[in-house]
Amino acid sequence: MARPWPNGIVNAHDHHASHSLTPYVVVIVVLFVLTALTVVTALAHLPPWAPSWTHLTIALTIAAVKATLVLLFFMHVLHSNKITTVIIITSLFFLGLAFIFTISDYLTRDWFNYS
Repeated sequence: MARPWPNGIVNAHDHHASHSLTPYVVVIVVLFVLTALTVVTALAHLPPWAPSWTHLTIALTIAAVKATLVLLFFMHVLHSNKITTVIIITSLFFLGLAFIFTISDYLTRDWFNYS
């Protein structure tokens, strides 16, 4: 049983849950496969009809999946309390706003060539 601190907060380090190694092994194998897929995608030749930003889109999608796996499993967000989830979602929201404002500022510059 976890011992409460004097202010009533339970010390999370006092109770050790037994974790299986299987999910971690599966996730690390998936991360290696996704890394190899990123390399293969970067070296692949695009057909002439594909947009020039196809490699970037695929690489960023794979990177987002890898970051999500690391966040959920290795940073233990999957089994954490609700406030951690709220903080992460809020942080991602504000990061998205920063990207949107940066891109909108870049696209509205006079020197940007739209052709």
